[in-house]
Amino acid sequence: MKKLMEEQRVKFQQELDLKEKENTQNLREISREHKQKVGTLWADYRDAMNEAKILAHMVKESDKEVCDLKKEIQTLKETCQKSAEEEMKKLMEEQRVKFQQELDLKEKENTQILQEMSREHKQKRCHERYESSGTHGELRDEDICDLKKENQTLKESRQKSAEEIAMTKRRMEEQSVQFQQELGEKQEEIEQLRINLKKNHEENEQDVCELKKKHQEAIMRVKHEMQQCRLECNVREKLLKEACQRSGKEVRAMSRQEIHSERQTMYSKFEEYKKEKTEVLEEQKIKLQRIMEERDQLQEKVKELQKKLFTEIIQEAGEAQQQGRSFFSRSKSC
Repeated sequence: MKKLMEEQRVKFQQELDLKEKENTQNLREISREHKQKVGTLWADYRDAMNEAKILAHMVKESDKEVCDLKKEIQTLKETCQKSAEEEMKKLMEEQRVKFQQELDLKEKENTQILQEMSREHKQKRCHERYESSGTHGELRDEDICDLKKENQTLKESRQKSAEEIAMTKRRMEEQSVQFQQELGEKQEEIEQLRINLKKNHEENEQDVCELKKKHQEAIMRVKHEMQQCRLECNVREKLLKEACQRSGKEVRAMSRQEIHSERQTMYSKFEEYKKEKTEVLEEQKIKLQRIMEERDQLQEKVKELQKKLFTEIIQEAGEAQQQGRSFFSRSKSC
């Protein structure tokens, strides 16, 4: 009786140790899974932080690009304004110089014409007065008519010069008006460019705000997932400990009848396993026997083939020897 009780106690202790070992293995597996999951979450968190750093770097670069764009817009505006003013001044100066040169040239030509006409008129009058008919100090009617014609021609030339000067002034005024219109169009283009640049700047600021918002949302999402993972791991660990404690109590509280029934179940499972293995072994023995028979048949076939080949070789050797003898006999007779 004591021996049976001792055996029962040893078996019960072995089963208890086995249960504890299984629980320990389960705890290790759950702990390993927990560590893997935590490691994965930490990797995701690091990736999210790296992505956040990249986004922050992109935001800084975008801010820098916006500042550079503002400076470039200001520089472009100042350059355009200066170039427009310089071009306008240069064009006005060129037009004024050209107009002044044309005016001086016309005045010089008119002065030369007037001087030549006056000189010719004086020479003619002097010549006609002192060398014509001998009447000195008086002018004839023909001379008066010629002088009137010359005066009329001189008036017409002066009027023509005045008209040309007026036409030149009018043309200069038209060119000045056209230049003012072109300058106004250039200023409108510059204003439109400034409006477009301001619009692009506002769009860039909106994109920067959206990137910052997405960055903050990603950080909050990762933090929330980490917190949920920690809570889930704590709950699972607590439930596992409770299950281990409960299983240990259940094992200790098992009755002898339950132990006996469980032992019988294990014995029946072992018999079934032994039966299955025996059947498998029998099948393997039958297969092995068939393989051995096939091997013996193959060996017999090999022996027969070797014997046949050896016989053929001997016959061929005899024939070759007979042919050699006949050849030597023919050679001796020759």
